[in-house]
Amino acid sequence: MESVFKYIFALIVGAMFILFFVGFARNYIIRADTVDANVLVSGFDDYLMLLSGSTDSTVKYDFGAETAIQFSRGELKSGTNAKRPTNRIVFAPNQLKGKKLIIWTKRWSFPYPIDNFFYMTNEKYKQLIISDDDTAGFVSEFVDEINDTFAIDPPKKKDLLTAQNLATMASAYRQYSNVRFLAIVKSPLPANTVSNIKRAVTNADVVSVIIEKDEESGNNEWKDYGTIKFEDREMPFIGREMILGAMFTESPDEYRFNFNRAMQRLMDITDIYQKKAEIMSPLDQTKGCQYGLFSQSLAGYKSKADEIAGDETISRDTIALLAQQAKGMDENDMENFGGECPAVFSK
Repeated sequence: MESVFKYIFALIVGAMFILFFVGFARNYIIRADTVDANVLVSGFDDYLMLLSGSTDSTVKYDFGAETAIQFSRGELKSGTNAKRPTNRIVFAPNQLKGKKLIIWTKRWSFPYPIDNFFYMTNEKYKQLIISDDDTAGFVSEFVDEINDTFAIDPPKKKDLLTAQNLATMASAYRQYSNVRFLAIVKSPLPANTVSNIKRAVTNADVVSVIIEKDEESGNNEWKDYGTIKFEDREMPFIGREMILGAMFTESPDEYRFNFNRAMQRLMDITDIYQKKAEIMSPLDQTKGCQYGLFSQSLAGYKSKADEIAGDETISRDTIALLAQQAKGMDENDMENFGGECPAVFSK
């Protein structure tokens, strides 16, 4: 009988040891995964900071293993626990899975350099650009600016989005997780055209970018601001860099967050230039400069950017006014400063 109890006791003790080591190993794996994820997130953000030194650069980033990284309202995330706030303005799908991704950084200026935007994607996502007869020239230039690494197809005319052509696209693009149709046009795509695209290409979504000619000034150039129409809301863009943002961003909420962050950066940089103009204002008396007036213009510009950043329903007229202020200050800086009155902006 004694020997039976010994065997039972031995089994119990053995089972306890096994459970202990299994639990220890499991906790170690979880902790190791968390540490690896934290290292990945922090290392990736540091890499983006280094890229910020470039005004226009495209790289392929290799994680070395299958990785899922998320971008959400100013945070980089990987796994369930690892996350890190980032100051970078990132336009990307909400989550990218894979071993590699493509990163493009491009500096946004309005009218002076403000900050770098980052565009990210991988081989699971496809971007297709649509034009109309009026915007074909603009779209051609826009596509030429995109690095060949992104393998952007030649742009297509909206009139060619027939049922037959859409069926061909559906077959050609079925391997992608998402196909973003970016229509750069003078007026939004009709609702039935959007429905036809989504019905035929079931992994597609559609974003319209509404651009206008600057007819008031008589130069017949395209304005550097306009409207981006996501499927359920409209938002502004300022500069082609934000059109690119709409091409790569998955959700309108994320685009709006990045837009507001860009406005905040604009205010921060403008504040620096305003203080610079104030410091140089004594030259107004000795050299006949106009730094005092210029400082006031910068203050008004900063105030308008602040108004836009806090407004959930930004009107086109408000954006137009900001653009006019930017253009006026840029012209003022070039015409009235130089020589004994050093320029305020750094370009």
